[in-house]
This record gives sequence, C-alpha cells and structure tokens, in this order.
Amino acid sequence: MLYLLMFSLSTLFIYNGEHIREKRRERRKPYIAYFVGILLPIFMAGFRSKSVGIDVETYVEPMYQFAKYSNGIKHYYSLLPTSLSTRDLELGFTFVGYVATRFSNGLWGVLIAYELMIICAVFKSSLNFKKYMADKNCKFPAWLSMVVFYGLFYNMSLTMIRQSIACSLVLLGITEVLSCNKPIKGLFFIVLAITFHSTALIGIVFLIFLYISERKTGFFRLLYNILIGIAFIIFLLGGRVYWLALNLLNRFIPIPARYLNYDYMWGQGHGVNVAWIYLISIALVVALLLNKSKVRLGNDIAIRLFSLIAIYSMSLFPLSIASANAGRVEYYFLYFIILLMPLIEYGMYRFKINGTNASKAIVIVFTLVYWIGTVGLNDMTGTIHYILM
Repeated sequence: MLYLLMFSLSTLFIYNGEHIREKRRERRKPYIAYFVGILLPIFMAGFRSKSVGIDVETYVEPMYQFAKYSNGIKHYYSLLPTSLSTRDLELGFTFVGYVATRFSNGLWGVLIAYELMIICAVFKSSLNFKKYMADKNCKFPAWLSMVVFYGLFYNMSLTMIRQSIACSLVLLGITEVLSCNKPIKGLFFIVLAITFHSTALIGIVFLIFLYISERKTGFFRLLYNILIGIAFIIFLLGGRVYWLALNLLNRFIPIPARYLNYDYMWGQGHGVNVAWIYLISIALVVALLLNKSKVRLGNDIAIRLFSLIAIYSMSLFPLSIASANAGRVEYYFLYFIILLMPLIEYGMYRFKINGTNASKAIVIVFTLVYWIGTVGLNDMTGTIHYILM
C-alpha cells in the first residue's frame, strides 16, 4: 500500500542520516537524509484530498474558507464564532491556519503546516531522547521511534489533527526537560500545545511525573509509590473518580461546562477499544521488562517515568470505554510509546535469533500488526483510500 511504501522510504532516509551522523564518514552531513525522510510524510499529508481524514471537512476546511475570504486577521477571528464547526477552535490552531492560508492560498498549505509541526516535533523528540541515551550503556535508534510513530499515529494525525499537534508538542516538551535539562523550553512547548488543544494541560502532569521520577530517595520515593496506588484506585473506581476530580479542580480552575455535563461526557463513548488494549499491554510489558532487566540504562529516570505513564494509561482505560473525552486524555499517555517501544531491546537483551538481537524486528512486527488491524482492515481513521488533492 502507498502508506507502507512511504513509511519504508522515509525510514530508510532517516536511518541513513542517523548512520552518517554516528560514523561521520567522508565529512558527510546527515541533514539532507533527515530532510528528505521527514519531507515525505509531510508532503503526503499536505497534498491529500480533503476526503482523506474525517476532521478535514469537519473543521479544517471551514476554518480555511474563513481565512481565505476574510479581509484581515481581525475579520477572520470575528467569522470563526459564527460557525458551529469553528467556534471552539483554539487560538494556536486557528492562527497557524490563517498564516498558512495567506502564504499558500490553498488548503494544501494548511495541511502541510500542521503535519510539519507534528513530524518535526516527533522527530526532534526522538533525537532528544537519543542524546539522553548517548552517554549511557546503549544507543537509542531514532529511526525506530519514527517507525513506531508511523505505524501507530501517522494516519490518526491526518484526521485528529489538533490533538496530534498537541500530543507531539507535549512529547517534545518532556524530552526537552528530560534530555536537554531545559525546563523553561519544555514548559513553553506544553503551553504552546494547549493553544492547539485544551487537553494538552495534561502535559503539566507529565512534568510532575518527571520531577518525581528524578528523585528516588525519602519523600519522593514514597510519593512515586503513592502515585502508582492512585492509578490503581482510578482503574478500579472508573467514572466516579473523574467527577470527583473535575468538581474539585473546578473550585480552583474554571473547567469548560461541557466537561462537567453528564450527557456530553458519557454520551460519546465507543465501547472497548481493542487497539488501545494492545498498545497498553505492550507499554506495560516493555516497562516491566526494563525494570526487571539486568542491563541498566545508566540512569533509570526514563524507565521510572515511562513505567508511571504506562501504568496510568492502563488506569484511564475504563474511563475511555464510556467517554470519548477521557479517551482524548489517555491518548497523551499512549503517545509516549514512541520512545518506549524502541527500548525493548534492553529488556529482551537475551532474546536472540542466530546470535542476533531480534528486538528491532519485534518492534516493527508489533507496529505493522497494529497498522494493519486499525487502518488496513478497519480504516478507523478514514484515511486508507489515499487520494491526491
């Protein structure tokens, strides 16, 4: 299929760039290979028909029409509230849409701008984490994390555009703090993510998780264990915890009324999502293998952080069964599997075929199975039939 061909070509270019960077052969630079590698999925997203991806015609095209025919940015923002499909769009999302429309005068320009943000944020997150692992006992394959993104989240990024941008920026923000020790820069990306989708506020929780994971003695070790206990309570109590937490939070921070409305919150659930069970199970197994492995990754802060995130992805699942909105929050937790899955090599270091560690092949197979099940066979994202604009 066309998507799998693009995934393969993009991965080959990124792999080549990574190989050049590590070997420094012939003074070659990796940037051209990287550039071509990330350009392929961006162009594929940008030059698609508006029928490829459910949300394009739902809110992206109406927003684009307002931007195209408005007399200026002030007029544009006065038009957005007049339509049900655009009145609740966040400031960052609409601003990028306006600028992209003015530069390109076409929907393709808007779609390219959005996918550019997603791909670049995910790729930079992978390079950040590779840098974090550079002085440890292993090498992190950034190309493999892109394989995971392509198989698990690329097609969803063509339809669930706003949240895909937000998830990618949150991931970037956390890796800026974890890998580069830049808390201000990390917080900036999380705040920026909130301007694309309000649910990105969950990024603050990830910063708290990271802060606690970095400190392993005394009070913080106790707090880490308490957080794990809270996760299991949420898992057991489900929706009742949601209403308790939201009503408590509403006393301090104004919560949009729709998130406190029972019909809105619980009328949109889609039942058990088997695909998410698959991802949650993988995340939990990889986290467990890393914790049990005798091959330590030098500093195990990332393992502690990813383990906590994996546990919470499990605890939120009962909520996502009934509520699509709770599922949107869980999506941020699942997004970290982009960095977690490639680490399976160090949890399965003894598993070899013909003397070779087969973990990278396992990651590719797991990813391919997910893509075939969700996109290839069921077309959950409404993108399987690719049509050029």
